[in-house]
Amino acid sequence: MEGLKIQKFKNDKEQIIEIRIFGNLVVEFAQQFKDQIIEIVEELSDQVEIFISEIEDIDVSGIQLIVAFISRMEKRKIKYQFSWDLSLDQRNLLENVGMSEELYLTSL
Repeated sequence: MEGLKIQKFKNDKEQIIEIRIFGNLVVEFAQQFKDQIIEIVEELSDQVEIFISEIEDIDVSGIQLIVAFISRMEKRKIKYQFSWDLSLDQRNLLENVGMSEELYLTSL
């Protein structure tokens, strides 16, 4: 199983304006994801785009960490936009745990 990968893109002020998340959003990589979220929040611009794609696997721990990331951005009044590229099974998981609206998933 490959790990979790996060790419960060910065503006000329060295603030993160775009984040790309791919790989595995599962409990095995939860601590890594949590540590990176904490680091990323400190470097965010006041507006950020988040792309989640090429997800091999996702579980409830990954979902919880994304929700925590959203909460941290909202507390800092950071504007954000999500773009999702998930399989039908992954979308169904998010909908079945009641998180599709909180994660800004658009309908298929």
